[in-house]
Amino acid sequence: MRGNYKQFSKNFKKIFNFAKKLVENHKQNLDGGEESRDYIDEFLRQASIDKKANKMDSTFDMDQLVTSITNLFIGGTETTSTTLRWAFIFMIENPDILKKCQSEIDEYIESANISTEMIQMTDKPFLPYLQATILEIQRCANIATLGGSTMHRNLQATTLAGYNIPKDTYIAANFFSVHVDGRSFPDPDKFDPTRFLSEDFKSVQRHPAYIPFSIGKKSCPGEALANMELFLFISNFIRRYNFYVPNQKSQINSKSFYTTSLTRAPYDYQISFINRNDNNNNNNNKIPVAA
Repeated sequence: MRGNYKQFSKNFKKIFNFAKKLVENHKQNLDGGEESRDYIDEFLRQASIDKKANKMDSTFDMDQLVTSITNLFIGGTETTSTTLRWAFIFMIENPDILKKCQSEIDEYIESANISTEMIQMTDKPFLPYLQATILEIQRCANIATLGGSTMHRNLQATTLAGYNIPKDTYIAANFFSVHVDGRSFPDPDKFDPTRFLSEDFKSVQRHPAYIPFSIGKKSCPGEALANMELFLFISNFIRRYNFYVPNQKSQINSKSFYTTSLTRAPYDYQISFINRNDNNNNNNNKIPVAA
């Protein structure tokens, strides 16, 4: 096995074993009350009900629970946090785009006379440039290089583009190649949110080759949740803070990454946040963050 695959297997086992410990802890501390603390409690309760009823076809078993927790963590936590780490890098590398996003938010808030401190999902349709920027972050971050490591298998031998594919071959979609294909995205190495905007820049246009969550029946079931999280996190960070590199040792480079984890991730870096309302640029208000 190649090194990357070995590392992937090692990381996967760590998460899987962590999920097993969570389940064991919940089993030991599951009380007799009717109210469940979380997903694991509810699953264990249903498993107990099925066992008492001698339900032979029940899918509520411990292997299924541990696998579900592992999938939820990989698909719903690590991917979103990694995308956010990429987002800060792209904003630092493209300060003009950051300012455009901030200006759009400021103008919208002023024109709509919004008093709430947090940007909500109901505000999303009125922020097309910000939406396009988030789409471009996901395209350039390209975290699920091989379909999020989701493998498929052909049930019979076939031929594709002149290549023979034997039965039971493991197949993965190469999302990375799709997102950097110049035929679909001209000048693909350039961070350009306008590629996702209409000609008048007033609405978002999804590109058919934009597939960070895959497509069809096998697409990511957490797409809606991930998009909501990214919009709320990024929009509220951008509204409140400017970002900068605190020292020369913390090199920010979107071309530097590793793929030995479950996703394509940037190397660790340090940035600082400064409140946009701080007109004096006071160092005491700068918040250092390791990402």
